[in-house]
Amino acid sequence: MGRRQVFSRGSRFAGLTVALVAVALGTGPDAAQAMAATHTTTAGAAQQSCTHERVAGAGAAYGWPLKPFHRQHPVRGYFGDPRIGHGEDGTVSRSFHFGVDVSGRDGTPVYATGTGTVRAKKRSVAIHLDNGLTFAYWHIVPTVSTGQRVVAYRTVIGHIARGWGHVHFAEWRGGSYVNPLRPGAMGPYSDRTCPAATRLSFERGGESLEADALAGSFDVVVEAADAPALSAAAPWFQLPVTPAVVRWRIVDEHGGVVVPWRAHYDVRQVLPRVDYHAVYAQGTTQNHPDAPGLYRFQLARNFVARSLHSGAYAVQVVLVDSRGNRTHSAWPFGIAA
Repeated sequence: MGRRQVFSRGSRFAGLTVALVAVALGTGPDAAQAMAATHTTTAGAAQQSCTHERVAGAGAAYGWPLKPFHRQHPVRGYFGDPRIGHGEDGTVSRSFHFGVDVSGRDGTPVYATGTGTVRAKKRSVAIHLDNGLTFAYWHIVPTVSTGQRVVAYRTVIGHIARGWGHVHFAEWRGGSYVNPLRPGAMGPYSDRTCPAATRLSFERGGESLEADALAGSFDVVVEAADAPALSAAAPWFQLPVTPAVVRWRIVDEHGGVVVPWRAHYDVRQVLPRVDYHAVYAQGTTQNHPDAPGLYRFQLARNFVARSLHSGAYAVQVVLVDSRGNRTHSAWPFGIAA
């Protein structure tokens, strides 16, 4: 059984009851009474419940690229995090992070985590493993050359390049990048943090709308993040990362489902098969030294209010990390008559 915590964030508006929120969380009227008894938050508050899970399954298939190989290291950038680049010509590129950033001091030796043959470039090394997989290591100064054979945990393939403070590690399998932090991949790895939704907004043209009497068409955006399982040192200390799963649905005040579950984002295994802008909303930023990123997930675009009858509803959001820790939240809103 997972360990469950329930907490709340400030009230958005009055008039929608704690019972509605409890129904949206799938907890029913009895739990609504328990919630009301546990919290002093007024009606209309967004309620969140966090469940910690123990993920059973195979042990790690391979260790970490830094010593000690079989002890968990801080990861400051997760699979699927937004990456926003600015070119010298003023162009802006946006993409999903296709690996994980393992924190380490500049100059730290980086080791092969699989046995195979090297392809080396100026600041990266790829190892084509004997089992057909490819491991890749970026932001390093290579000490090996193309065609060289390397041995897992014995061969130093390079050192973390000056100014980077991490090695970007990626796993290529079956024609796709896959999440190195999935169960049965890189490890040991454990995570007892829960992702959290910090804000849900209804927007039109980038401007927030009052949630108690929505009309016309609008976008639905949730701001959500997770804490790293182990934090990197300053200036990346406790900077947020993204959850692995974002799902949502809409229920009415009686708990009836009016918009069924929609899996907006899921990187537990592979990257999204959709465009970056179909996942992240305008205003999304990535982490920078001593400056946390803001992760805005575009749940719905141009949602039409008249598709719902006038009345009280809630958007339910479920966030899950790669180790199954999950947070349920419900955000009340109203449709104008």
